[in-house]
Amino acid sequence: MRRLLVQPQTDNSLSKPLTIFLWLVILCLVLGLLSFLRPVLVWALNVSSPFFVGLIIAYIFNPLVRFIERRMQVSRTIGVLLTYGLILGLLALFVIMLMPILVAQLRLGIGNILERIPVVIALISER
Repeated sequence: MRRLLVQPQTDNSLSKPLTIFLWLVILCLVLGLLSFLRPVLVWALNVSSPFFVGLIIAYIFNPLVRFIERRMQVSRTIGVLLTYGLILGLLALFVIMLMPILVAQLRLGIGNILERIPVVIALISER
């Protein structure tokens, strides 16, 4: 003989709002804890950020260092130094090429400011 198990009916009308309320309480507690731990997190980020920058630089330059090591058959230290020299040289070349444009723009901007000074003085004296 088979028995039919009858599941008791539960009232689900409060289940969803109660679940939402509990999640909101948990979220508020977590956010409160994060605001309490904010100084610690900021300190940890400040301490660890140079290491992250170093890892990114090493990851980006590693293929170039390996290429220099294999082609020129030098040690890794020499490869790293040559890579840094190459990057710094390219950066210096970029700055040297950009400098005349920057100087011209600064002169133009200063000239425009000097032309506008009498207009600004006249506007201020009218008030």
